[in-house]
Amino acid sequence: SIMIKCFCYLLLMILILPSLGLTSAQKLIEWSISNDTIRWYCVFMPDRGSFYVNYVITAAFIGTALELLRFPELIVYIWMLCTAKSKAETPYIRKSILIEFPFGIHYAWTVLVFTISIVYSVSCPLIMPFAMIYICFKHFVDRHNLFFAYGPSNMISRNGGKIHSTAVTMTKSAIVILLVVMAMISVFRERGNARAIILFMTLVLTLALFALMSPIKRCASVPRPSVVEVAGPA
Repeated sequence: SIMIKCFCYLLLMILILPSLGLTSAQKLIEWSISNDTIRWYCVFMPDRGSFYVNYVITAAFIGTALELLRFPELIVYIWMLCTAKSKAETPYIRKSILIEFPFGIHYAWTVLVFTISIVYSVSCPLIMPFAMIYICFKHFVDRHNLFFAYGPSNMISRNGGKIHSTAVTMTKSAIVILLVVMAMISVFRERGNARAIILFMTLVLTLALFALMSPIKRCASVPRPSVVEVAGPA
């Protein structure tokens, strides 16, 4: 649920509203009251691709580096050590700072960058190499944090295998948004033509295929047996 809510919020605030030119609440209110139809001609302009290229570059080189350094956890750790009432609390503080890896938040950010790259891949193909760099860096950083920085995950035993299939399902939204944007561009800028009809038919076919496709196999909801259970008592 955290992953879905975070992804929907990021998708609305980072991709949809800025692409429509609604970068503030005042612009959103003015547009909703005035019913200005001219703004629809500016939907997903190709020159906005430069903004998202810079966004993906920043996320790849600076965002992943900050995730590796983990400044928020470091600040909390230092604050808890400074506010400790006695030295006896130090072992407890060191154990409490070892939190579980937040799968929902990191999955949402990764899927968001993937969605942005797919949506602007046609109008701004330069975004795709940097998106590939981001995904590679994000993979190595998250793997390092999972192994060495965060506590052991107990996600599978809590029926958490759904999170992987849900993330794959959310990646389908990138294809749907791309087709919707291309269809809207054909309708509003070219006054509708055979291309718009083909795009709408492709959109309907894509939605039908996504609805009929079976989800990926979920992870087992039963935890693996321990070494003692497999080998028996010594």
